[in-house]
Amino acid sequence: MKRLFIIGNGFDLCHHIKSKYSDFQNFAYKSNGYMASQMEIFYPNICNEEYMWGDVEKALGQIDPRETYEECNSDFEIDYDHMMRSAAYLEDNPMILLEQILNDFHKCFEEWVQNIDISFVKINDTFNFTSEDLFFTFNYTDTLESVYDIEDKNINHIHGNRIKGEPLVIGFGSDCEHLFEKSVSDTTYEENSFQNICEIANREEKNTYEIIKYNYRYWDTLKGIDDVTVIGHSYSIVDLSYFKKIYQSISINAYWHLNYHSLTDKKNAEYLIKEIGIKSYELIKC
Repeated sequence: MKRLFIIGNGFDLCHHIKSKYSDFQNFAYKSNGYMASQMEIFYPNICNEEYMWGDVEKALGQIDPRETYEECNSDFEIDYDHMMRSAAYLEDNPMILLEQILNDFHKCFEEWVQNIDISFVKINDTFNFTSEDLFFTFNYTDTLESVYDIEDKNINHIHGNRIKGEPLVIGFGSDCEHLFEKSVSDTTYEENSFQNICEIANREEKNTYEIIKYNYRYWDTLKGIDDVTVIGHSYSIVDLSYFKKIYQSISINAYWHLNYHSLTDKKNAEYLIKEIGIKSYELIKC
């Protein structure tokens, strides 16, 4: 039996690794409190400490252009004697500040990932991995390599691997153009600013199409896989395209073991099963 394990953050969490979003929030506020507080203003749906990472990525596609505009320009006093100069500032300033905040967000995120401690982690015998198993992981940590001694050639860190110094991918699954449509203003400079804000925010989109294309050689290695186990994933719609590609690459008769933690995870898994057409499967509460 040729097996594939799809690994999400819940795998690290069950080893008591501090890799929750709330752990990152705490790190961010200590490292760059201004950036962290601004992110919660620009992205009002990002501040729930109970969020899973899939929820966070979804929230990164839900910027509030008007709130961002007003926050960035809150200290500016319009010079009515030089209205064109003032309008130019009001139009461009939010774009400049948002870009800097997002750059700081990614720097902080990468620094946090590099500092996640796994030195105390022991093997969990529940996971009966073998040297022949293949792994597709959404995690940035090296738990599989360092704790379970899985060979690097058997693992695909689809969003980057911290021990290789690769860029770490985090982002949302669809653009925020619809938010711009809801933020129309009476002034041209405000409308232009809202548009600029959305364009900057849309750079946070996780381009799964390009990631899948970049990994074109990997998909051939999955031929003949007839057993798939998903561990610690919330089945977020942001990652649906990866599951589709895996399904298309493995044996058509492959059996899926879909572990879930919460009722929301179960509902998401059921949607995934239906959406990509999985025929043989079991849902396992863990």
